[in-house]
Amino acid sequence: QGLWHIPIEDIDRSGSFATHLFRALCLLLEVLRSAHEPSMLLHLHQQMLRTPDQGKKYIRDLDRTFVAKRAFSYCLEAIE
Repeated sequence: QGLWHIPIEDIDRSGSFATHLFRALCLLLEVLRSAHEPSMLLHLHQQMLRTPDQGKKYIRDLDRTFVAKRAFSYCLEAIE
């Protein structure tokens, strides 16, 4: 929890909270990848696959699915 709630209209604005959150998630993916943490990568994958409640979107749907797919591929890479 502890995330800000922003209006849906502001989600597509460059430099918005959604953009910063996407960059933070990409950084988290790289850290978990280098640390070989398949369980955390799988957990991140599962959380990003969940569809957020109406009015509680903090990241674009396209970015959310990108992070979910990337987390799963990194998870498989870490398991191998």
